[in-house]
Amino acid sequence: MAQRKLQQEIDKTFKRVAEGVQAFEGIYDKLQQSTNPSQKEKLEDNLKKEIKKLQRSRDQIKA
Repeated sequence: MAQRKLQQEIDKTFKRVAEGVQAFEGIYDKLQQSTNPSQKEKLEDNLKKEIKKLQRSRDQIKA
């Protein structure tokens, strides 16, 4: 039972990482296409947030 719960938690974490990577790539693509400086700044902030989420997930996976 505990093994199954652990596996579910692992699967959930990997799914969250995959979704985070997709979100990061989408924001990065928008940033590359953007010409408006204020929009670029907003997208850069969004990228930083996604990076922090991914780093938290990475730390959770390492542990």
